[in-house]
Amino acid sequence: MAITYKGGHNVDNFTPAFNPVNYYFDSSNKNEDGFRYVVEVFNYGTATKIFESRIAPRVGDGYAFVPLQGILKNQVSNEKPNDNAISAVKSFYRFDLKIGEEFINIWDYDDYEFYSGGVSQWNAYTQLRQFAETTAHTFVVGDQINIDQSDGGTEKPMLQGLFTVVEVVDDYTIVIDIPFSVVGSGATVGGGVKYADNRKTIFRNLLSQSATVHNGVLKQDEFLEIPNSTFKLITTSTTNRMLTNLPNGDVKTKVFSITRNQDIWMNVGNFYDNEAEWMHFENSNGETFKKSIGTDISSAIRQVGVGANNLGTLIPISGTLPLIKNNTTFYIIKVMNDNGDQLSRRYRIDIDDRCAINTVELLFFDRLGSLVSYAFQAHLNEKIDIKREAYQRERGELNEDLDKWIYSLDEGGEVITTVNVDQEYILRSYFMTDEMSVYFTELLTSPYVLMKLDGKYYRASIVDNGGNVDRLKQKKMIKKQITVKLANQNAVNV
Repeated sequence: MAITYKGGHNVDNFTPAFNPVNYYFDSSNKNEDGFRYVVEVFNYGTATKIFESRIAPRVGDGYAFVPLQGILKNQVSNEKPNDNAISAVKSFYRFDLKIGEEFINIWDYDDYEFYSGGVSQWNAYTQLRQFAETTAHTFVVGDQINIDQSDGGTEKPMLQGLFTVVEVVDDYTIVIDIPFSVVGSGATVGGGVKYADNRKTIFRNLLSQSATVHNGVLKQDEFLEIPNSTFKLITTSTTNRMLTNLPNGDVKTKVFSITRNQDIWMNVGNFYDNEAEWMHFENSNGETFKKSIGTDISSAIRQVGVGANNLGTLIPISGTLPLIKNNTTFYIIKVMNDNGDQLSRRYRIDIDDRCAINTVELLFFDRLGSLVSYAFQAHLNEKIDIKREAYQRERGELNEDLDKWIYSLDEGGEVITTVNVDQEYILRSYFMTDEMSVYFTELLTSPYVLMKLDGKYYRASIVDNGGNVDRLKQKKMIKKQITVKLANQNAVNV
């Protein structure tokens, strides 16, 4: 028996969990009665199974089509913000995919013989034996079996049909409950044996594949065209990407702007590499700095703080700290190794020093898993919605001393049990480039949004996309408006 790997749709050892993760397998036994592929998914290198399924052969070619997206996407989430470079263990999942099969297995024997067992030939039971010893049986004592002789029972009709296994001699010999004296000697007759109840025999883990998925999704065209190696950052490259869709333009052009108070956490494909890697920074003054990404070979992804407000500890290469000085207008980030080789493309981050009134920042996971922020500096309108829950209580109460019901004007009626205060904020951005406007949709569709108020992050949700509120056609600039609601309501004591 043999299981063979036939390929997959853009699947290798590092792929987005929210895109199709499909495998295709074939089996030499796919035409056997009751055949099914047995699919098992385990935590990498462990016996912890998270999924098992039976898959029927596909019509036409008999392949197993194994779609794992629905299983794997539930195994990844997102890291909480941390200024230090950390292993982003929630952002990826490493697994073992094990393929087996099951079917109504027919074990072939070559001949029948008497089973000595310490008794004379004619007092002994009959044994079935496979002389070539190529395929082991799976029977145990007590199993009910059905024998179908190669001649249909013409020569030995008493050896055709239902029997019980009374002894297992070895992997290639069984003894059945019919005396050899009843069968009698004679012509050599072989045949096939299967369980009487047509139960299937399971053969697990005939072929294994290991892979890693991350908490990202690519657009359809990118998924088909971009090699997954683009995000691994283990070879010298000026085009490989960090795990973000943050626009980088040509680095010479202003595309993405943040305030000096904004945070950004970039996910980097470290991918089990034991070579020291660094996040390199270069400001508009020409000064260079670096920050360790780490060498955790158990991690496929590292999370690194790169925002103006969460740079952490930087090591000067040329120039003096801080990275962002009063006259700094932008800085560029890239990943490099210990030998000074560039491993990723460069990303430019501009500093927005325009006067900010009622500045509100939204932090969100983009579609490739990095935690990026937008600042809304133009306008801030707060809306408070109060929701009450109440019930009607009868007026008055029983006075047991007077043995009668006493009514009171200040009792009964509508009683408030719960009061929740919803806070909604209407936010307007400054003008942004067309590239940033496209990236802005990732904020609108993000499953995880935080709102920064007074230096604290609150879980939030976008309740109205708003749309464009203004456009400068000659400069290709757009201003956006959205409505945001705090996810957790403020309760009021009642």
